[in-house]
Amino acid sequence: MPRKRMPGDGAYKAFFSDKDMVTSLVQDFVRKDFVRDMDFSTLEPFPTTRVTRGFFRREDDAIWRLYWQNKPSYLFLMLEFQSSIDPFMPVRILVYAALLWLYLIEQGEIKSGDPLPPIFPIVLYNGRTKWQAARDIKTLLQPMPRELLAYQPTQKFFLVDENALPQEMLDAAKGVCAHLFRLERLQKGDPFVSLLRSLNADLEQYPESLRQKYEDWIYIFLKERKVLSSEAEYLRIKGDSSMFGEALKAWEEDLILKSEKRGEKRGEKRGEKRGEKRGKKLGLDLGKKQGEEKALKKAEASIIADMKDILFSMLRERFSRVSRNTSKTIRSLQQRSTLKDLISAVYRVQDMAAFNALLESKVSSSE
Repeated sequence: MPRKRMPGDGAYKAFFSDKDMVTSLVQDFVRKDFVRDMDFSTLEPFPTTRVTRGFFRREDDAIWRLYWQNKPSYLFLMLEFQSSIDPFMPVRILVYAALLWLYLIEQGEIKSGDPLPPIFPIVLYNGRTKWQAARDIKTLLQPMPRELLAYQPTQKFFLVDENALPQEMLDAAKGVCAHLFRLERLQKGDPFVSLLRSLNADLEQYPESLRQKYEDWIYIFLKERKVLSSEAEYLRIKGDSSMFGEALKAWEEDLILKSEKRGEKRGEKRGEKRGEKRGKKLGLDLGKKQGEEKALKKAEASIIADMKDILFSMLRERFSRVSRNTSKTIRSLQQRSTLKDLISAVYRVQDMAAFNALLESKVSSSE
């Protein structure tokens, strides 16, 4: 069955050719006792390009091996990447596992009398619909007598359904793989900038090659998911070793300017239209002059309201939450110039405390 490709399929596969990503995936998201017996210092990639008895050639997905149980015996990690649900996934996993064993036998790595090494298959699924298909091949078998059932193959896989991961598990995860899952779950309106800041800081401790993989993938991901529009282009500044940090700064500065213009444009357009309409209506009863004055007041009120909406949106983007006192103070503001200054400051202040201090000073100076 043909598979639907994951966003940025090549970049996504490249992630899990990285030892730190695979280690993080297993340690943070596989809650099994045998994980404690794995020696991740011995983790190494195993070539997935192989020809076994002429069945077929496989170059996708990833296989790793490592020592476990404190002895030089390998356990194989087999990673399969899915963006769509495959109802016969256990059958595919059974075939892949058998092919891997056959390959090891043909290459002489397993000799007569040697035990077969364990294989732990992980299906990494990032589709939007929750995975509800079979994970165990026995659930696909038709009813049969127990004696006959004993001769049927058994196979199951471990599922990592990215969009169904418990939030507490994702919050507790400390490894670099968790950043990928957080970005995968990103929706419009989520705190994108704060996620990038956290990722950018964490990547300092990892090799440059992993940072480059994240940069490549984020660009593809944002472009395909349309989480951002033109702003995403800032994440692709070619040939700059400090691209990620500088791109983030450029994106923030551009967002500030666009937010200011959008707030004024939206507010003026909405306010003037409403004001003109209501003013004309009032003018019939109160006279032309009174109607025009009313229209101007309504227009200004609409601009102020829109600028407040944008300010709240930016604050939640940057700091996740806005306190009740801060919200109350912002709602009391009536000066367009004050709101414009605050919008410009959101991504320039160090933290929420600094923003509140600026807000207080603006309120004091206007009294």
